[in-house]
Amino acid sequence: MPQVGTLLFVYKKPDFQKKTKTVLCCILVWLALSLVELVEMSFVVSVLPLPCLSVCFCLYSVVHEANTMNCSHSNMTKLPAKVLPRTELLIMTGNNLQESTDVKLDLIGVNHIDLRGNHIQKISDNLFKEVFLIADTVKLSDNYLRQLPSFLQQTKIAATLWLGNNPFDCNCNMMWMKDWLQSTTNVMDKENITCGYGSLKGLSVSHFIVVVVLLV
Repeated sequence: MPQVGTLLFVYKKPDFQKKTKTVLCCILVWLALSLVELVEMSFVVSVLPLPCLSVCFCLYSVVHEANTMNCSHSNMTKLPAKVLPRTELLIMTGNNLQESTDVKLDLIGVNHIDLRGNHIQKISDNLFKEVFLIADTVKLSDNYLRQLPSFLQQTKIAATLWLGNNPFDCNCNMMWMKDWLQSTTNVMDKENITCGYGSLKGLSVSHFIVVVVLLV
């Protein structure tokens, strides 16, 4: 007599905990990818173009909430009389600026001024006092400066200055610069401040002063 087999049905209880973990893992991955996209988008819109002088390029930084005005290599012969509100950085490198005038400049609020690589021979006292000395950084290196305003020796300045690679005229009128350069911590490139004319060309201004004292 044939035996009747017993068919067994095995019921497996769903592992809801495992499924929950899988779903949560997927959600976390999706959130992470979304966050990366948001970060990338923030970099894209972190700077925005602004209306500006035709030879300049102006940007607004979302992160710093400030404007940058870049007029480098634009063949400009003078500083702009006015900048956009909240402009903190003015870049004028590689232009044809030669000598500042006493024209009133509305550069209040510009904390960083970059004038490297121009043809500046002289800067008026007013420009130094009213604009440069209240900024945070002023870069005047690689110009044609022959002298600095002597009032600097009696004035406490807040600005950080770059003055190297200028052909300073080493004469008796420059004697005050020795003490000033030794006492100030605001000049960042003292080793590049040299004489620019005659047999003393290339000699450090501080060394030039020592030579003069010895000769006297």
